[in-house]
Amino acid sequence: MCPTGSGHSCRALVIRRRAVKNGISASTVDFLRMTQEFSQDAEENTCEVLASNALFRHCDALLPYTAAPKAPRVNLKPKEVLELQNRGPVYIIESGVVEAQVGDGPVVVLGAGQVLNAVGFLGIAHEAEPFKPSGLDAPALQAPKAVTSGAYELFKPGQAPFSLFAERRGGRHEMVGPAPGKVCFEDTMCFFSLCPNAVSKLGPPGLAPKMNGWLPLRIVGGPAPNEEEEEEEESSCTGGWRLQPGGGARLVALELALVEEVGRCLGEEGERAKALRQALAIFREQSQVLSDRWRSMITRCCGAFPGMPPEVVWAIAEHAEQCEVPAGEVFIKEGDDDEDLVLIEEGVAIVEKTVANGDRPSSVEIGKLGATAIIGDIALIGAALPRPASVRAGNVTEILRIPATALAEVLRRFPGCLQGITARLKEAGNFLMMKMPVRYDVVNSLEVFAETEVSFKKEVAAHGRRYVCTIGEVVADGIQPSDECIYVMEYGVCSLQNEIRQELEEVSTGSVFAVNDTVFGIARTPGTIAQVVSPFAAIMEIRQKDLADALQRHYDQRRPPPFSAEILPQASSLQHLVAMTDIFSKVSMNFVQDLCAHARIRSYLPGQTLCIQAKQDKGQMFLVRGGSLVVEKDGRRRSEIGTCIGDLVILGAEHQRPCTVRAQSFVFTLEIPRSALLQAIDRHPECRRALENYALQTIGQYEDQGGGVQWPMQKAAPQRLSYLLNLYAGVKLYDPAESDWKRLADESAVLVVQGEALVMDEDGKEVEVLRIGDTFNEQILLGIPGGRTVSGLRFHIQTPCELQFVSLAVWEKVVSDFPQDQELIFRSIRDTMARKAAKKHGLSMSSPEMVRMSSLLRYLSDESIQDLAKHFEPIVVKPFAEIITKGKPDGVMYILLSGSVYMEAGRRRQEYAAGQVFGEAEALRVSKAYNNTIYANNLCVLAALSSVDLWNVVQDHPEDSLLLEPLCNVEEDHDHSRLDDRIFRLPMSAEMSLEFLGMLCEHIEDAFFGPGEAIFSYGEPCEYGVSDMYVLLAGEVDIETDLGVVEARLQPSEVFGEGGSMGATRRNASARAWRSAYVHCARIQGASIMSAFKKFPQETEWFEELQDSRREQNADFMARRNQWLSERVIPALAKVSLLQGHDLSFLTDLAAPLIEKPFAAGEVIAQKAAETDAMLVLLDGEARIEVQNGKVIGEPYEEGSYFGEMAMLGLQPTNPATVRAATECRTLSVRRSALQRSLALPQRTAQEREDFQRIRAERIAQVEAGIPMTCLPVAVRKDDLCAKAIALQAELKQMKSGECWDLTVGGYFCVITEGRAILELASENERLRRLGGDATPAVPVMPLSSGGLVLEDLAAQLGCRVRALSHLKVHRVRYSDFNVATTLESCSQEWLARFRMLEADTQEHLEHRGGAARGVVDALQEHVFNEDLTAYGERRMKAISVTRSMKLKRGTLLHDFSVVPSERLGRMPHPIVNVAPKSWKMPSVPRQASAPAGLLSAAERTKLKAIQRWPGAYSHLSATFPKTSGETLAKELFKAKGNEEKALGALKDRRAAKTAESAEGQRTLRLPDLAVASPTATSPSA
Repeated sequence: MCPTGSGHSCRALVIRRRAVKNGISASTVDFLRMTQEFSQDAEENTCEVLASNALFRHCDALLPYTAAPKAPRVNLKPKEVLELQNRGPVYIIESGVVEAQVGDGPVVVLGAGQVLNAVGFLGIAHEAEPFKPSGLDAPALQAPKAVTSGAYELFKPGQAPFSLFAERRGGRHEMVGPAPGKVCFEDTMCFFSLCPNAVSKLGPPGLAPKMNGWLPLRIVGGPAPNEEEEEEEESSCTGGWRLQPGGGARLVALELALVEEVGRCLGEEGERAKALRQALAIFREQSQVLSDRWRSMITRCCGAFPGMPPEVVWAIAEHAEQCEVPAGEVFIKEGDDDEDLVLIEEGVAIVEKTVANGDRPSSVEIGKLGATAIIGDIALIGAALPRPASVRAGNVTEILRIPATALAEVLRRFPGCLQGITARLKEAGNFLMMKMPVRYDVVNSLEVFAETEVSFKKEVAAHGRRYVCTIGEVVADGIQPSDECIYVMEYGVCSLQNEIRQELEEVSTGSVFAVNDTVFGIARTPGTIAQVVSPFAAIMEIRQKDLADALQRHYDQRRPPPFSAEILPQASSLQHLVAMTDIFSKVSMNFVQDLCAHARIRSYLPGQTLCIQAKQDKGQMFLVRGGSLVVEKDGRRRSEIGTCIGDLVILGAEHQRPCTVRAQSFVFTLEIPRSALLQAIDRHPECRRALENYALQTIGQYEDQGGGVQWPMQKAAPQRLSYLLNLYAGVKLYDPAESDWKRLADESAVLVVQGEALVMDEDGKEVEVLRIGDTFNEQILLGIPGGRTVSGLRFHIQTPCELQFVSLAVWEKVVSDFPQDQELIFRSIRDTMARKAAKKHGLSMSSPEMVRMSSLLRYLSDESIQDLAKHFEPIVVKPFAEIITKGKPDGVMYILLSGSVYMEAGRRRQEYAAGQVFGEAEALRVSKAYNNTIYANNLCVLAALSSVDLWNVVQDHPEDSLLLEPLCNVEEDHDHSRLDDRIFRLPMSAEMSLEFLGMLCEHIEDAFFGPGEAIFSYGEPCEYGVSDMYVLLAGEVDIETDLGVVEARLQPSEVFGEGGSMGATRRNASARAWRSAYVHCARIQGASIMSAFKKFPQETEWFEELQDSRREQNADFMARRNQWLSERVIPALAKVSLLQGHDLSFLTDLAAPLIEKPFAAGEVIAQKAAETDAMLVLLDGEARIEVQNGKVIGEPYEEGSYFGEMAMLGLQPTNPATVRAATECRTLSVRRSALQRSLALPQRTAQEREDFQRIRAERIAQVEAGIPMTCLPVAVRKDDLCAKAIALQAELKQMKSGECWDLTVGGYFCVITEGRAILELASENERLRRLGGDATPAVPVMPLSSGGLVLEDLAAQLGCRVRALSHLKVHRVRYSDFNVATTLESCSQEWLARFRMLEADTQEHLEHRGGAARGVVDALQEHVFNEDLTAYGERRMKAISVTRSMKLKRGTLLHDFSVVPSERLGRMPHPIVNVAPKSWKMPSVPRQASAPAGLLSAAERTKLKAIQRWPGAYSHLSATFPKTSGETLAKELFKAKGNEEKALGALKDRRAAKTAESAEGQRTLRLPDLAVASPTATSPSA
């Protein structure tokens, strides 16, 4: 055997000589010689070889070219042994040959260019000694147990087989397959098929032969040529290696020290020295890398290469590749043809098997690989075995990959290195041969027997002998003339060599060869030796004698043997096997021949899956040649007896595999790629119909086409179209690194079958994510060009994806067979594109949301919109085509779903993006023709609605007809064919020139606005030349302030929005369509306005006058509104309890956007259960509260009342009851937005915002706890809905200790929920201070504690107040809210009855206690003439004292009671002496104001009324005139009607008049002066 770089010239001479003898032309031999010549300069060849060696490959060639000439040469004589020493030189064969032998293996010839002893050259050979086989048992040869257990781990332990190639016999075949998503025993066997070395690690001990030491590697000098060959070489061979005249070889012995010396360049400088030093550094680095790689293989691959010499391991390590695999990356993929050996050096890898799992396969982990694990098997190199499972890096994993091609080349050079696994190779070969095709099939496939009879073939096959040979074994020896057999290579590779082991030809699987001439032909290379160069080979031998006997029996003796004078045909053919299948039985043999030209032979180990259920693979078809299969589907299993698998898949009738097909034994298949089928159909179109009929007949047995991913338009297309489309547009797995998909994506429509793809714009930004079933470039199927140059979008994949590309040529070929269905097919394509375009807007085609994109249709009823959605038709327009034409009366409305359009008029071009709607006026027939021409700027997808369909739907819904009716009231006297015609007939046109109007109308558009829709908003930025102006054509438009207050209403033919078009920076008002019906306007483009004003500047005068008049109107309106706010609105808001405590600025801001709404008597102001977010304040009138069935409850709402505070806070989304106007009413609606706006103003403080947030939080907490009703002793649960409704409306009031609260009448009751307080009656009498215990005089009425009920109205009528004795929480409930809540159906009548009883008891108790307290106050009230009475008492006591003293002096006083002890006085009558003159009368003392009204005189009642009505004025007058009676003051106040100044002037006049009178006329209290009694009165009666 001759390695790479051997002496091809010598071989050419031998071939030439023998070829001429056998009649082969000399020109063929000359060509062989010329193509294999190499340089004659041996030294230069050595340098080149050294520079290409792995040690020097990455450094500068200057180093090997400098070192090689300096190295000494060694002449190795024939049969002289070359010693390979550690730390010795590396040998390069410069000329001649050497013979190499490993162990007892065959001898091979190594020629010039071979490198030997690289391990010894680096001085690392001794490092292999610790790992040398020692003759012990296999487990002792392996690594430590912990490492072994970590290298291979099967997730189902105990499942390891005795041998990978052992036949499973005696076991029953299970008819139950694996459950979806689960693995079975056969799946776990794939772990050992992937890593055969795991069988010896995890399984029982094997029978491998024991080895003692490395296999010896013996190198000796080559033989000397004979005289005849030497003469021919001298005369014709001028270059290359040759057998030296004396034999042996000339070797270059290069020492490492020499390389170091050359690389260091001691004493030298310059560029050359620098390059050499750098090359030496690289050489050292590369030497270290290769050494580490060699060490890894020596230490970790002992089991895979038992006894392999270190030098051979180095030859393998030179070709190995180290790499680092990121975590999660798959580096071995199931189904790949990769046969490389992979060694895991560091890290952990997960073995995954793809299994069926319903509609989509899934990956299941079946094992784990650690350091030292080996993936692949050297024994199966060349077996065409796909990877049985995938391997994914569990973490960052370092692997060493040994290419199968490099490994096969090393095995050719050193075939004896596999002696350690010879038994295993034999076992594998015998196991494989048991499942090979029967011998007749093999003979029948041979071209040499193609024209023989069947009976002849059967007899030949019966005498054929099969056997297995391992690497290095000789199959045939042509040097022996007796070897006249025909050999068939059923598996493996053989090399045909001459007598000096030079390779002349290589014979691979399926080939036929002979080493001598036979009766069936001349041998191509007679006299050669056939040697196995693959790990093993399976061969069928047909002897010459058996052939001759068969010929004698089956052919006439007068006829010569077939092909006896021609060269023996080498090839075999499987055309008969393909033609026998049902799918190809009716096609021509030429078609079958084209198929077989691309077919591949593959094999599968037991347990491997050929295909997996629901998986979309490459779509190949399998023809089973040998072995047995099982079919698994939905958890059931059956044996497969057919030979054809995947016929519908290769025809495109199925995208997914319908079932899982698994090898039950070793299986041989012929795989036909789908690409080969399509190529054959293109070459032989006449066979297409036969394939179609087969597919349709087969899929007709099922209800559908087998599922799978389809084009969206296929669902509505005929079944045959779907098949043809799938037939010609195959599904293929594309990798992002490939370039084909980029080209196809620009030329074809794309369907994503598996994976994800992206649609990118020109800037590389992601536009859309395409998933399974999504399509791209569908417009190509409509004949519209696609690709990035047209649409600006490009197709992109980031991960491997299965895609289906359909070109226009393929589509036209398919559609041409369906002339009657083409309209339906193309409609389905347009539907698909429209659905995709609508989906980008978050819509679906024919959905109500799409209809609502039109401002004309969005406000129609839901029923109308749903009906209209069914009438939209998809339209696809190619770039730059017309969509609508100016003046054309089509009457169609368009919605632009994708793409962009432009409109040209005059000198300008206006563009519109997706979402634009145009043609509404024409569809409504307001305009009879289009006003502009619109072109597609790129590929556009539109939805179209005709005028006929629009009106047919609208007329079925009268309420929608009323909405559209104002738009259609167009003057019938004029033919308004276009919009600009209507503008020219408006009154405003009389004030402008026709040329000016013409320029304004260049880009004029119809604009429709629904009821209440904003046309433009206050504060909207404006730009001259950009902002639009509007002309009202139908309906009415409200002009609103920034706060939404309507300040004007426009009528048809009026212009608005002119300010923004004339240079204003922002809109100073909002324009909104009226709420009764639609509004139709003409939108005049800002650019047209600017152009018109530039050309006709005088026309601006009309617009300026219009603006001035509107400013005056607006100013007058705002003045009147501000007055209304200050006089009516703000005072009404100030009475709302929720807003009390806020300053005037807050109320002003809150009132700014408010407007009043009138209601007639009987009209509903607020409907029960209606949504609301507003508080209503009653400005005028009276309203009543209604509940179920119109029942009126509670007291009516009067002027100043309010309700719905919680709705304004966002806590009550609906009205709890119905409020109906009892009289004509005017209400104020304070919406939540108004409150939020006011709080958001910068002048608001954080405290104000926190107050409202606190109130919200308090109300929420109240509702959760059911406060205040749960605090009352009426047994109310906190989850009671009625209690929660009351809690929502309850107002919390908190008081500090000592704080007082004066109660008022307002229709409330309150509950004390926390703290203590006292209900007391306050007074101004200082004598009550000790009763009240406070700085303010008061009389206690009743104590209050938590759970106490207070009836505010009754307490207020009694004049009571609440004084807190601790921190107090009081919840106030409005009776109207309470009554509404208690009318709910969920209200418990039990606790309501208890509450009514508690209410009655509280009322009774309060009336009793309050009346008593009032009596105390009245009793202790000071008299009006208290000062006069006090002075009188003092004078009286003084008089009595004087009288007593006088009597004592006179002796008339018998006893002095002042000196008598009080305990002896007893009850003694007190003498009363009236010494006043009888003419004097004591005036009556007026009763107090607190006396009961029934006991008061008329004057006292007048005084009481004055005090109650004008308390301030009465107090002031009393202080000014202290001596004037209260009746007098009251009379004067009544005369002045409460005017204090008039009463004061009258009293001053009265006092001046009385001063002029005598002192006797003054109204004073006079008492007798007892102190001046006459001293002469001595009568005892005095």
